[in-house]
Amino acid sequence: MSKLIVNEIEKYDAGQLTITTGTNVSIGSDLTVGGSIAGTLSTAAQTNITSVGTLSSLAVSGDVSIADKIIHTGDTNTAIRFPSSDTIAFETSGTEKVRITPSGNLGIGNVGSNAKLEVTASSGEVFRADASGGAYRIVANQSGVNLNGNVGVGELNPSERLHVSGNAKIVGASAASNTVLELAANNNSGPSNTLRFTDLDPTAGTNGYVGNIEFYSTDRAGVVASIAARNTDASPDAYLAFSTDQGGTLSEKVRILNSGGITFNGDSAAANALDDYEEGTWDPVLYDNTTGTEIGDAVYQTSFTGGRYTKVGNKVTLTGIFRITSKGTVTSGNTAAIGGFPFASANDLAYRSATIIATDTSAASLLNLQENKDFALLRDAVGNVAITLGGLPATYYAQSFSITYFTN
Repeated sequence: MSKLIVNEIEKYDAGQLTITTGTNVSIGSDLTVGGSIAGTLSTAAQTNITSVGTLSSLAVSGDVSIADKIIHTGDTNTAIRFPSSDTIAFETSGTEKVRITPSGNLGIGNVGSNAKLEVTASSGEVFRADASGGAYRIVANQSGVNLNGNVGVGELNPSERLHVSGNAKIVGASAASNTVLELAANNNSGPSNTLRFTDLDPTAGTNGYVGNIEFYSTDRAGVVASIAARNTDASPDAYLAFSTDQGGTLSEKVRILNSGGITFNGDSAAANALDDYEEGTWDPVLYDNTTGTEIGDAVYQTSFTGGRYTKVGNKVTLTGIFRITSKGTVTSGNTAAIGGFPFASANDLAYRSATIIATDTSAASLLNLQENKDFALLRDAVGNVAITLGGLPATYYAQSFSITYFTN
């Protein structure tokens, strides 16, 4: 038998029962309320409360158990769901956008997150982080990652666009023609595309390494070549050493000295260095050997006048041919010479030689180089006497020759 016990009824009107505040109502069976309940409704744990209408607020001191999801009122395709054990999902527009997995991974745009944070998008920006009004920004989209500001790897205060404290490794793709690392700069006013090796050891020692590039072969399991910048002594002077592997041993083959010049196979002596190499063309001309000047009005057949030279160190080898159609105005008694050499001869008799290798106008002649001159005296090969300008044909004279000599 059910019963209603009321200690005090303050007022009863048609369809309404008012009970004085502070009094108790005890109901042993069901209570159905057709209107609204003003004040606070307190109840013990019940399993058969099917609906309480719309609440302006709800304070729950214990747990709230929900079978599947919490839906936004008036927006039924937006919800917080519990699709499986230990899983929370967030839906908008009827589609899951965020999920927290049982392992604690957070997936945004990816319901099967394999990382602590995984963000997936088929278009547009995937991730953006801004600081200082966009001065420092990270944006990830379908084209890649754009970083505005400096990036530090192992470095809390990066001073460059990429600042790595520690070792770094770049592994390129396996394509036959592939650029693994490219340095590009838009600056033509000074050095650009700079790759710098910095030695942080303030103590410079002889042959100490400033920087080193090694070429490592996995087939040989070792370094097969290297380019090293090394100190010559305790001063800032340095040289470049190029080494290659031969028979399993890496050894220096070429060195560029700090003073200029190239040495070979470990030789470091400046006196043995190859410090100059040059190739070019030159034009032989008729000289007055006595005055040391060119015959200015001599006329040459240009198609048969010219020469080439090679200079290695201070050694010059040149070949030439010239054909004169008019020797011009000359002093007959003065001796003749061939001049216009690209370099003056050495100031040492032991380092000069010259030979006429052919002639098409007279008997073979000799060229006699003199000290510190850019011309050579013509001598008769038979009598070894100087040939005078007056002794040359007036309208036609030709010589082909080869000369080897040394400069100072």
